[in-house]
Amino acid sequence: MSKTYLNGIFLKERKFDNGGSIINATITETFVNDCLDKMDNGKIRVKICSRREPDKNGNTHYVEVDDWKPSQQQIEEHKKDDIPF
Repeated sequence: MSKTYLNGIFLKERKFDNGGSIINATITETFVNDCLDKMDNGKIRVKICSRREPDKNGNTHYVEVDDWKPSQQQIEEHKKDDIPF
């Protein structure tokens, strides 16, 4: 599977002295449209990944589409192991 990156979202992590952190996101119309185009059954799964180093604009994370689908064998195994509660 090839990676599909979503453009138009800018994520910058800010770390605090107490060990906490926050990720600020700027979302553009391009990002929203890309998400709408890639939706499957009304939803889209994404991965928010950290960059090794911030880019030239200070962005520390990026977003890619999570297009993993279970194999038929995995689906069948899950059905056998399904717990009824």
